[in-house]
Amino acid sequence: MMLEGKTAVVTGGSRGIGRAIACGLAREGACVVVNYVADRQAAEEVEKMINEQGGRAVSIQADIARVNEIERMLNKTRALFGGINILVNNAAIVRPDLAINVTEKDWDDLINVNLKGSFFCAQITARAMIKQSVGGRIINISSINAQRAEPYYSSYTASKGGLESLTRTLASELGPYGITVNAVSPGAVLTSTINIEKSEKAIKEKENTIPIGKLARPEDIVPAVIFFASDDSWYVTGQVLQVDGGSFINANRKVNWVNKDV
Repeated sequence: MMLEGKTAVVTGGSRGIGRAIACGLAREGACVVVNYVADRQAAEEVEKMINEQGGRAVSIQADIARVNEIERMLNKTRALFGGINILVNNAAIVRPDLAINVTEKDWDDLINVNLKGSFFCAQITARAMIKQSVGGRIINISSINAQRAEPYYSSYTASKGGLESLTRTLASELGPYGITVNAVSPGAVLTSTINIEKSEKAIKEKENTIPIGKLARPEDIVPAVIFFASDDSWYVTGQVLQVDGGSFINANRKVNWVNKDV
């Protein structure tokens, strides 16, 4: 197992991509903290599933938009497991609307979770990693919308663009301590947390814009996270890996080959 003996914190780990990441890290041997803000039942289900499968997990409530709650969560993590080796900044909120309609509260709520929360999770975790003197891994979950125009998602794309810039700057600052900082940038993923109508027609239309021809499942994002969390990626830092089936490079349509033998 690639992560045996490591402790990982996954923010927003109770559902969707975060849930899949928490389970994936646990399968590779990591002790996992499943962070949640409101859905205690969902987080405890993830915790129970991991523990029943022979892993070790604990769910911890914390609103990462509040620095004191981040500190409480990470202090509890260190008390339970003795340290922190991996942080996955996954927690995020989405509030689609035209830019001219976005309210100050909507903007503040989204930036406070998606960008501020990720920054202070990384800051406080990095301090602990430096004291541990064994390096560490910080992995930010971004979005391909950080690098392309997406109507109705101005505040979300701004937050994810900031997160990718933060990834590179933190990588530069933390590299001398053996801490790598990278980002995984998913395309559209079939989860309950994204604004995709779950009809066969809507899914097919979306898949027609993806060269691979399929929407991702949360589990499809996990291998990239495991790579960045493992020792295999020790010489990789400041990078953004797009896991999107080719959506970014072919945003408008899928190529329809006339002769597949060519």
